[in-house]
Amino acid sequence: MPIVTVIIAAPPDMADVKAMVAVRQLDYPPSAIEIIIARGRQPSGQRNEAVKVARGEWIYFLDDDSMPVRDNLRRLANYFSDANVAMVGGPNICPPDAPALEKTFAVLFSSWLAFGPSRARYTPVGVVRDTGEKELILCNLAVRRSEFLELGGFNEALYPNEENALMDGLQQKNRRLVYDPQFVARRRPRRTLIAFFKMLKN
Repeated sequence: MPIVTVIIAAPPDMADVKAMVAVRQLDYPPSAIEIIIARGRQPSGQRNEAVKVARGEWIYFLDDDSMPVRDNLRRLANYFSDANVAMVGGPNICPPDAPALEKTFAVLFSSWLAFGPSRARYTPVGVVRDTGEKELILCNLAVRRSEFLELGGFNEALYPNEENALMDGLQQKNRRLVYDPQFVARRRPRRTLIAFFKMLKN
């Protein structure tokens, strides 16, 4: 199986990187999973530096609190067997044990009236399909390393929306971006109203 490098962006002082727990339980040969904790204060820069040293043919980006479901890498292998597919992603959904306020945020995120087509980032929508930047989200996103490097990685000046420019660049090259509603990571929404409105502003 091809090596997958899982890159988890985390603050410098975070001791408990929750995403590590789920990554270690993924249904994929352990010898074919490389994990890089990319620490720092500028996540797009952290991710760029991590990709440069990654051994994997495929890169799977997670946030420090993203909990991918067990079969995600098996799904990834299926899609990347098509040489025209450059990127694969799916929704990050609110875990069932999240507090009531966060579940309320999750309902808003998944509402068409509030987020339009981008609601697919927060709830499974429809079937597997070719897609674009409105439906994919960086906290649960895989890309071919060669394609990422060819486009120069993330534009760090665009943080926190750096993935959108990369997706546009891939589509300009007529590369396929795939949305799979079952390619899921569980992740708690914003914890407070202040954090929620800050996210909307960004």
